[in-house]
Amino acid sequence: MSKETIAFLGATAPSVTPTLASSLLAGNACRALARDPSKLTTSLKETYSIPTSTIDKLLTIIPGAIDTPSAIKTVLTDPSTSKSVPLIISGLGVPPPASANPLAFLGLKFTVCEEGAEKTVAAIKELGGKPTLVVLSTTGVSRVGRDVTLAFSPLYHILLRAPHVDKRAMEDHVEKAERDGILEGVVVRPSLLTDGEELGEGPGKLRVGWEGEGGKVAIGYTVSRKDVGGWLYRSLVSKGKEGRTEWVGRRVTLTY
Repeated sequence: MSKETIAFLGATAPSVTPTLASSLLAGNACRALARDPSKLTTSLKETYSIPTSTIDKLLTIIPGAIDTPSAIKTVLTDPSTSKSVPLIISGLGVPPPASANPLAFLGLKFTVCEEGAEKTVAAIKELGGKPTLVVLSTTGVSRVGRDVTLAFSPLYHILLRAPHVDKRAMEDHVEKAERDGILEGVVVRPSLLTDGEELGEGPGKLRVGWEGEGGKVAIGYTVSRKDVGGWLYRSLVSKGKEGRTEWVGRRVTLTY
């Protein structure tokens, strides 16, 4: 099976960097948009032990941010076809507040996820091709039913409402692009993210569910960023395009 070229947005996000690292070690050519390229390469070398030779050979970093359309188009371009790369993984999101104040997000408005999705879809339309776009969303934004514990409902729907409104708007852009036939979408909704170690799937470990026909959402309290990144690699990268078809169009929940 030939290795796909993969584009990463928000590559320094702790839920996505493990996916990037595993992809590089597996021999995938990767393209990443990074505001601070040195931060990304340092993380890959020091945290994930990726050899410098592998980074130099397989990783192309485009300096820039999500508010730069030309940079987004460049990172999404597959050099071998001049069209969109076949797989795009976006870890864009609002970072945790700098303080421990639980009211830190009240009254704020965020648009990083919404704008990122809008500009990504626009770049795909311009480039052509029909890639798989994977976006990291969150539980608590479903319009179908409850996917968070009752105990966490006040946290999600009051204290974290501002970043979750942004995530919901991002999902709306992806859903419209799916309906328009521009891309194949996979929306991943983890529970509250932690910095714990990767446990893998199994009893008492990572549980996977999905919303919609034939599925059942997995409801829990937390999940580690490393387990999210590990699932992204195992389920959406390592099996190639044919192997990930079971997840295309789904809203996937990840939790313990």
